[in-house]
Amino acid sequence: MAAAESPMLEVHGLTVTFDLQEGDRITVLNEVSLTVGFGETLGVIGESGCGKSTLALAIMRLVKPPTGRIQSGTIRLGDEDLVMLNEAQMRQRRGVDLGMIFQEPLTSLNPVYTVGEQIAEVLRRHKGLTRAEASARALDMLRQLKLPDPEDKLHAFPHELSGGMRQRVMIAMALICSPKLLIADEPTTALDVTVQAQIFDLLKEIRPASSAMILITHDFGAVAEMADRVVVMYAGHCIERGTVREVVTSPAHPYTQGLLACVPDITNAGTYARGTLPEVAGTVPSLTNLPEGCPFSPRCDRAIEKCTTMPPDVPLGAGRSVKCWLAEVNR
Repeated sequence: MAAAESPMLEVHGLTVTFDLQEGDRITVLNEVSLTVGFGETLGVIGESGCGKSTLALAIMRLVKPPTGRIQSGTIRLGDEDLVMLNEAQMRQRRGVDLGMIFQEPLTSLNPVYTVGEQIAEVLRRHKGLTRAEASARALDMLRQLKLPDPEDKLHAFPHELSGGMRQRVMIAMALICSPKLLIADEPTTALDVTVQAQIFDLLKEIRPASSAMILITHDFGAVAEMADRVVVMYAGHCIERGTVREVVTSPAHPYTQGLLACVPDITNAGTYARGTLPEVAGTVPSLTNLPEGCPFSPRCDRAIEKCTTMPPDVPLGAGRSVKCWLAEVNR
């Protein structure tokens, strides 16, 4: 699916900070910019702690003072900057214009209401449907999501469902009002591979064709299967972007190259069994103690002297860029 000339979503220069109890402030997102076109799926990938989920929460305007705040930047959905909206206005956008699938459905769903009540509440709040109308629509959505015995599941409580079923309920709540943009934050966390495949197939099948999706994941396999373009994040920065084919076949940033090298190759299964599974050396830096310059430089075996200063975004073609001094030097 190709992005339209005018993107559905455009995030520009987004910086998000959080205040710590000690009085310190950390920057979790640092001037992040990205676009998502109509009908397009953008994959956002990186290790835990790189800022992926914070990006999702910021777009939904769920990062709130006094702890977290959007310090600068814009989040434009169509012609509207979501950063400028008040909370009442954002409540109207969530569910209708913006839908989100959270990564932990058991903690995101209300344990004292049935799943049918929770899906129907979205319709009653945003579409003004009666209780009976909303319940009928909720049942139809559960059927589309291929839950077994959907009539029974409509009256079940979250704890009575399996992990895969609860995730389908989250998808139902996110899509029931046909939002323009769907954000899926690690939607298959803790699910076995068979259920993961089913969830991805369902997202492809029932998502409206004109809607856009941001898929947040640490799995390049999921990005290759679901996304059109990909943004690689590290320590709050977008360090590489491009089409999935470009990034997977010709990664430009050493971190992206390391991530792809860690994807297991079934032909080397015997080697991995002997304890030589590839890994990116070192650990993600603490946001309270980031290195000077490129945050990946302490883990990079190709670091040069210039890496002690932050590299620019180096364009590599239409919609393709990398934040790395090596790319600048080699141009």
